[in-house]
Amino acid sequence: MHSYIVENNLKSDNSLVRIYVFYFISILVLLPSVTFNLIQAEVFPWALLYCAFFIRQINFYLIIFIIYLIINGLMFSLWNSRLEAGEFLRSFIAYLNVLIIFDVLIRSNQRLIKRWIKLFKYFFFFLLILGLLQSFGVLKDVDGLFKFFIPRAYSYSLEFMGGRGVTLLTSEPARAGIELVFIYVVVRFVYIKRSRLLVDFVMLLFIVFIIKSAIAVAFFLIYLLIVYRIKFFMVMLPIMGVFVVLLQATLVDNRFGILLLELSSKADISEIFHMISQSSGHRILSVWLSYFFGFSYPFGGGIGNWEHSSILSVVLSGINTDEVRYFNVHGGGEAVAFRASGFISNLLYDAGVFGVLFIFFYLYKKLKLVGKLSIQAKEILALFIVKILFFGSVGNPISWVALAIIMRYYELNEKK
Repeated sequence: MHSYIVENNLKSDNSLVRIYVFYFISILVLLPSVTFNLIQAEVFPWALLYCAFFIRQINFYLIIFIIYLIINGLMFSLWNSRLEAGEFLRSFIAYLNVLIIFDVLIRSNQRLIKRWIKLFKYFFFFLLILGLLQSFGVLKDVDGLFKFFIPRAYSYSLEFMGGRGVTLLTSEPARAGIELVFIYVVVRFVYIKRSRLLVDFVMLLFIVFIIKSAIAVAFFLIYLLIVYRIKFFMVMLPIMGVFVVLLQATLVDNRFGILLLELSSKADISEIFHMISQSSGHRILSVWLSYFFGFSYPFGGGIGNWEHSSILSVVLSGINTDEVRYFNVHGGGEAVAFRASGFISNLLYDAGVFGVLFIFFYLYKKLKLVGKLSIQAKEILALFIVKILFFGSVGNPISWVALAIIMRYYELNEKK
């Protein structure tokens, strides 16, 4: 038996109440940074609220993983003679927020998938318009309203912070850019049938000159590499030539442009990697340290115990914290606690390599049909894997929602 049936209070997919509930909650799912300052977290579990209305089955392997997380966290809390109840609950909900909605959507019927795709389309164009308005400073007078919804948000471009761009409806440009990429990918694969190269180029321009996040640009370049593969280099050479000219004109207020030109002055690969790792804050370092820790402690350090685990990983690695800019800025040269970048990195800290094996086994069982689907389904799966390995926070559901929708969309089309 691979799933348990859960009764749903809203019986009919066509009921007016259910349709209104769907659109209201689904919009909030696409706005995970909207917290109304109700909780001390950057992601609100709107996806769990969605599942409360639309869940019908719970995958057996997912139940086993949830039980593993609970036992793992409690055992380490008892071993350390302390229980960080707040962090335990916050971390546990973050994992559920992405895993359960993925499990719900991957088995949703065609009607719900069509509604989600339509919502993605409208939301994508809304974000493009919002980004332009923020970039031109049109919304400066309503900055307080943005902060009411998202405490760390800005209604205008962050040029005063080293040439950073807009945050859209998130807490930072990097998060805004990565979320936008996944929303764009769904729209591109479903609706855009012609001139995809031109549309990709326009999207790249938007991320470079409106979002202005080096992390977001790097992620979109990875997407282009996945989609165009060997053609990537032929496509990117003329594009980068255009960028060199454009970036010289906008260098003063473009963080990505500043980084790109600084990198071009480095001749040694080790110097380039060092500069990228220092410029990324703790992101690149946290990924490496999480893998080091997760394989050193196969059961992890316990869910919710990330503060102790992250500092311990720094100590075990033997790195010189005085040479790391992030620790100099935030810890005076001493190791400080940090959240890892990427879903898998966080899981390695919390549940170790065994926890990661649980997730990969679960995803394999759910996505093993991908080999029979279109190339686009494989492309978004590859992008999703890159995302959960290296980018973003643990509880942001947008990439999981996008993957589930595209997979289900192509699966339903294949059955026609």
